[in-house]
This record gives sequence, C-alpha cells and structure tokens, in this order.
Amino acid sequence: MPRAPFNPALFLLPAGALLLAGCSLLPVPREHPIVPGDEPRLVAPVAPARWALVLSSGAMRGFAHVGVIRELRAAGLEPDLIVGTSVGAAVGVLAASGLDDEQLAEAAEAIGMNVFGDLRLSRFGLIGGGGIHEFIDRFSRYRTIEEFPIRFAAVAVEAERSCLEIFNAGDAGKTVQASTGVPVVFSPASIRGRRYLDGALVSPLPVRVARALGAQRVVAVDVVFDPKERPFSSLVEAFWRISLVTQWALTANEAADADIVLRPALPPEGVITFSGRDALIEAGARTARESLSRISRLLAAAPPSRDRLHSTLEELVCPDSYAALRGPSRAERP
Repeated sequence: MPRAPFNPALFLLPAGALLLAGCSLLPVPREHPIVPGDEPRLVAPVAPARWALVLSSGAMRGFAHVGVIRELRAAGLEPDLIVGTSVGAAVGVLAASGLDDEQLAEAAEAIGMNVFGDLRLSRFGLIGGGGIHEFIDRFSRYRTIEEFPIRFAAVAVEAERSCLEIFNAGDAGKTVQASTGVPVVFSPASIRGRRYLDGALVSPLPVRVARALGAQRVVAVDVVFDPKERPFSSLVEAFWRISLVTQWALTANEAADADIVLRPALPPEGVITFSGRDALIEAGARTARESLSRISRLLAAAPPSRDRLHSTLEELVCPDSYAALRGPSRAERP
C-alpha cells in the first residue's frame, strides 16, 4: 500500500492545519479587551500541590488529553495542579476551570474553523489569535485563572528575550493565546508590551515548571510526535523534521523528571483531523484506564524529598519569573 503523503499540518496547531490545507478562513469575533489588572502573570506558589497533571503540546493529537482527563475523573483522580503547553494549555485550562465531562466534550467538539479563522495579516503572523482567546474565555465563563477550582499554569516563550514565561493568574483566554502562538502562523500575543510565542519552542512537556510550582508528584501526558514513527523522503519532509526532532528531544528530556508518563497509542496520521477527534479522545481514555492502578499506587505513597527547582530553569525561565519561583533568599527572609 502506498504511503500517505506527508502532511505538516498534523504537527502544527489546528489553525496551521487549516491554513496549510488551503481552506478559506472564516471571520470570527475579535477578542474582547482584558480588564486592567487581569493581564496574564505569574503568582508565586504559596503551598505545595500533592500532584500535577502535565499536558504536552501536539496540535490535533492533543484531543487525546480530553480522554485522559475523563478517565482520571471517573476514577476519582483529580489533580491539584494542571500545567500545559500549547494545545495542552487549551485543554488543561478548560478542565481546571471546572467544566464537567459533558461540557469539556462540548468544547472539544466546538473547536474548528470558526475558532481559528481570525485571518489578520501582520509583520509577524497570518492569523490574529483572537479567536482562541475568545473561545477559551467563553467556555471558562470569563473567569480569571485564580478563580478556577483547580490550580492551572501555562508556559509561553517571550519572543524578544527567548525565555520561558509562566502564567498562572489573570485572563485565561489570553494565557492560552500566548501559549499556542505558533510562529508565522499566529501573530504573537501581546501582554504588558511583550510578545509571546508557542511554549512548545522551549518546553513542550512542562514537567519542571510543575515541580517549580510545588508539585510533589507529576503525571505527564505526552502526545508529541515521535519522528521515528515516520522516515522522511523529500526536501519538505526534511525541513519539517528539524522542528519535530527538536520538540521530541525537549519532550524526552523533561519526561525523565515525571513520576509517570502516559503516551497514548494514537491512530494513523490520516485519522488525526478534526473529524477524527473521537478516535483521539478514546486513545487517551484507553491509555489512562490502563494506567489507573499505577497512578493510584503512586499517589498513595509518600513523595520523596527532591529539589523543587531544576538547575536548567535558571537559564530558561524569564528572570523576574524565576526570582518569583525561587522566593526570597535567606538574607531577605524575616
């Protein structure tokens, strides 16, 4: 059987998929203005989190995150903290906002052309990003992250300094817009005068951020494409492979710091589309069901003593945020 042609859309956000597929983009409402004081920001953690669920990037493969969350909830396993990158941030923020399984499924079903059709050319991107901002805020009932019943954080890359930023407070939609800002496809989200790009550029599986925010145990869900799944045979495929290999390596590096990593067995590439979302959700659910006993045993055991801040974070995280994570030095403490 001949191999299906390579489709780079599968490895970008759905917006990129639509664009590269040559679809006409539909107008959507522009994002609403952020209330002063509700800009996304980092608030230093004041208490540890018993366990965190970390959700990776992965474009449309991220529908599997919905299935994982559904099965964990059915087993009574609700995380104290959810941390996500890119599509993991989009799914995670809705789960953390308190949507029940039916509402989360409704949100997953609603993601499509009307969400990512904000065509607005600029010097930095082809799509404005206001659609995802409005979509997230609408489904999370226009509440700020600190009002959610479950603690949440997302990561993005601050464009000018190329450092990792962490947002765990403020406007939820703007936070996700920043975390999902695929370069060239989306115009960077602007927050307090700084521009932000997709968090997957630096941390596609933000396990170390979860630890830095106080997580004593980490269960991570990795749906990042493994380049070994497909050899390349053309110049176009070789070009895309540069990004895929880099993201896969970053993911593998951080996965080593998780207690458990779930890697759903996803359907073939041709099924990874909006119309195939049910198969992706079920793939995540199946992997979670198969891992429930292992997760339960992990959470029943006392967590080991370990450093909260990984040594790499000082170099990667934006200076002000790293200072907030580190807390006052001994000399500054009362």
